[in-house]
Amino acid sequence: MKKIKIAFSLILFTSLCFLVFVSRNEVFGSSDKNSVADNTEETSFYETEETVLTEEDLKEKEEFEELQKQIIDNRKNVSDITNILLLGEENMDENVRGRSDLIMVVSLNNKTKSVKMISFLRDMLVDIDGHNKNKLNSAYAFGGVDLLKDTLEKNFLINIDYYAKVNFDDFEKIIDALGGIDIYITEEESKYLNISNYISNELYRTTVPGINHFNGNQALGFSRVRYVQASDGELYDFGRTYRQRMVMNAIYSKFKEQSFVNMLKVGNSIFSNLDTDINYLDVLSMLSILKDLNLEDIETYRIPMDGKFTDDTYENMSVLIYDKSNIEELNKIIYG
Repeated sequence: MKKIKIAFSLILFTSLCFLVFVSRNEVFGSSDKNSVADNTEETSFYETEETVLTEEDLKEKEEFEELQKQIIDNRKNVSDITNILLLGEENMDENVRGRSDLIMVVSLNNKTKSVKMISFLRDMLVDIDGHNKNKLNSAYAFGGVDLLKDTLEKNFLINIDYYAKVNFDDFEKIIDALGGIDIYITEEESKYLNISNYISNELYRTTVPGINHFNGNQALGFSRVRYVQASDGELYDFGRTYRQRMVMNAIYSKFKEQSFVNMLKVGNSIFSNLDTDINYLDVLSMLSILKDLNLEDIETYRIPMDGKFTDDTYENMSVLIYDKSNIEELNKIIYG
């Protein structure tokens, strides 16, 4: 029974990762054509020379230190919170560190049994130790998970307890390990999936209206579609979110149908396909939150928030300058 709980908790945790990861940039553009939230511009990473702090810089530093003291003094329920950094790496060469196009923190509150998912836009201009100011995702390019974690903690005044790094291939393997999932799609969705490249493998662009038994590649493609109405009539992010919930529910349902042996097999497959510092016992301790999780109960946020940032350029890069009120709001969201 203990092994089943461990395997089931891994399914739940990895499904959270799945929900996060399919929310990243789409095949044909950004999630909102009028928003910088999914800026598809190529990021150029480079080392910057050490600069001398100006009077304005010193004033900003002083204000930030005051804000830091205020936030930490008012922080509540720290011991009840577990924050997990989720990364989506686009890596075309396994010998070279790729770009981190997805940066999100999943915050679990053991007291309230709540789950909050906060995405961080990669183009925010932040301070990076040893590299001055640069885009947030350049921290990963410069120093991997450790530097990105350090950058988030120091710029946004939150604690990061664990990390998990995921990619598309991992989730395809997980769904394939389950033997595929059954998904209902409309005629319009079927036509679109068969002519677009959301299903990356052309051999699998064979969907039909009605119930389809999707493998990992097909399920991932279905989860990313935005510009066609979902079966509930919604479009864009609303429709895509509905599709994600369909896939998540199908994953849960399929896992519950598995035999004891296959539960363990799938659980081990999930864990082996995650690059993470979370071990079995860590995941098991999260089971009290994850086991009763309803997707509708997950609170989702984005940093920077609407109306709390400006578009700008820095060192010939297009960047987002976020208002420091984002830091206060973020800490309220996580710590109350």
